[in-house]
Amino acid sequence: LEQIEKTASQFREYDKQREEPRSLIQDARARLEQEGSGLLDDQQQAQHEEDEELQLLEKLGNINSELELAQEQLAQLKQVEESLKILHSTQTELRAENESLKPEMEKLKERIFHLEESDQAECPLCGQPLSRNDRLALIESLQAEGQEMGDRHRANRKRQQEIDNEASN
Repeated sequence: LEQIEKTASQFREYDKQREEPRSLIQDARARLEQEGSGLLDDQQQAQHEEDEELQLLEKLGNINSELELAQEQLAQLKQVEESLKILHSTQTELRAENESLKPEMEKLKERIFHLEESDQAECPLCGQPLSRNDRLALIESLQAEGQEMGDRHRANRKRQQEIDNEASN
């Protein structure tokens, strides 16, 4: 019994001596497990951030594509605006020309009517009386000039209508 007691005492002594390293090992194990858990969390966080970065890069690519499309559309819009300005300017010029042609055509019409109604006509340049053939030639010349003005007037109106159609599209 003494021998067993002595052995037990030695065992307890060795057991006490083992307690400190065992405690250190358990502390180190706990610390390592905690550190491993933290590293796993960090790894998951890094993976999550990498996934977010990929999504953001994809979104950035989409946004860049949309930006390029918007820039192209803006350039087209500027071209359309410039075209519209030119069309409106042309249309204004055509209107102005038609407004000036109308009174001229009316004057020609009145002059032709006056020459056709009258047997006596005067030369528009020198004021001397015209012969019948000269009067008829003058009427024909004035009618041709009136026809030309009328043709220009109609062509201007047609072009104005085309411009209206272009502008509305």
